[in-house]
Amino acid sequence: MLTEICQRIKNWFDLKADHTPYGHYSGTITISDSSISVNGEPLDIPTEHFRLIDSFKNNGVHKVGDELTDETFTGALWLMVIPAEVIALAADMSQWVTDYGNASKAPFSSESHKGYSYTKAVGSGNSGANMSVWDAFESELSAWRKII
Repeated sequence: MLTEICQRIKNWFDLKADHTPYGHYSGTITISDSSISVNGEPLDIPTEHFRLIDSFKNNGVHKVGDELTDETFTGALWLMVIPAEVIALAADMSQWVTDYGNASKAPFSSESHKGYSYTKAVGSGNSGANMSVWDAFESELSAWRKII
């Protein structure tokens, strides 16, 4: 879910307050037996999360210690410092998807009782459409969105 959130809000949490990166590494990246090397040099990742770019098997955001598939590729690795609030939001969103699955199972999108029924429009720009996880968490996500 963290990969999807970062893509959606255009924020990879890879920059310090002074807009310099926590660490961007590029070249030949090898993942083998849970260790990562860049251009043949072992990489000790000092942050909790990192992003792999242009990987065929492991593309996206990962937590240090996650089990990754062994591979060698030409790409990049970015160190990330994701705020605890965003990690908690990702957990809440994952739980929402588990609870409601697709949009048609979303809570409170319609009601029917003794001949009376209604469908409420939810989410931005929807007219009677069902709520998605992105609609449900739009206000929380907007606080972290980057305008590029």
